[in-house]
Amino acid sequence: NSMKGIKHGPMKRQLLSEAHASVTKEDHFKIMDNYYFAGASQPELAKLHNITRTAMNRMIHGKSYKIWFKEWMEINNITQLPTVTRGSTKLTRDDVFDILDRLLDNQEGKSIANMYEVGRPVISGIRKGNFFVKTREEWIHSRKIKKQELEKFTQRPSKLSVDDKKRIKKLIKQGSKQRDIAELYKVSPQTICDIKHGRL
Repeated sequence: NSMKGIKHGPMKRQLLSEAHASVTKEDHFKIMDNYYFAGASQPELAKLHNITRTAMNRMIHGKSYKIWFKEWMEINNITQLPTVTRGSTKLTRDDVFDILDRLLDNQEGKSIANMYEVGRPVISGIRKGNFFVKTREEWIHSRKIKKQELEKFTQRPSKLSVDDKKRIKKLIKQGSKQRDIAELYKVSPQTICDIKHGRL
């Protein structure tokens, strides 16, 4: 009750925040760098730093640790949260053209990601047109990609046959865990989830 009605100043709030923080300032900066510039996923970072995914999501979007978040943006000369270019800021126009050419030649996204030292979601985002939208459109015009060819190219390639998908659906109905099925077929759990909900 003795503290009722007392408002702490910015410095005091910062000290209290740091005292109760689940990560250090150094860790916070590493998380931000790894997520936005190295293509690391939220689950990977949450597991590595032993925090919940919800806490991780709030952190990378500046909803928690706001002072550190603002400082990180100033250090990296960022004026707007780089959600569109997450994990892909190091790629040049020529890099994006080369990536798209390799994808068109059916080269695996994983090998391309390793080649350019970015996360696999970056390669997938370039394929689907979520990243480098203008550069992708320029590539489409320069390569004279037709509409049907573009639709086929944009779709995520599947290693699974129609029979595989039927068996997977049967396993899901029988109560098998999606993670176990993913390991059995050597695909990601997200792929199994997409099959379950009819997206793939």
